[in-house]
Amino acid sequence: MIRGVIREGVTSGLEAFSDFLPLQFFTLLVMIVLYIYAMPYLGFYVSSILFMTASLLFLRVKLWQIVMAEIAIFVLIYCAFTLLLEVRLPKGELLEEWLLCSSVRFTPSTFSQWPQE
Repeated sequence: MIRGVIREGVTSGLEAFSDFLPLQFFTLLVMIVLYIYAMPYLGFYVSSILFMTASLLFLRVKLWQIVMAEIAIFVLIYCAFTLLLEVRLPKGELLEEWLLCSSVRFTPSTFSQWPQE
């Protein structure tokens, strides 16, 4: 871009946007906003998988490439942030509630451990 300006001089600058696709831009912008909004509720990993899958399908990337990219990126993110740096990524309220509810199993012994009033 800089070499082009030096060679040809500065023109209007609009030729840089000649390939601009408004529908594609605004659709991805809405997806990004939804991704940011969904992260506190769904967690980092779930919302990121949904966002990556939806955006790459919208951009017409082949399914096998989407799967390979997601696996590679999430392995790198998990290893770098969770294992190496020990950063706690958002788990999400809905996911946390679901995991908490699914981990509680009611058996007869569960009721006998409750304090008696």
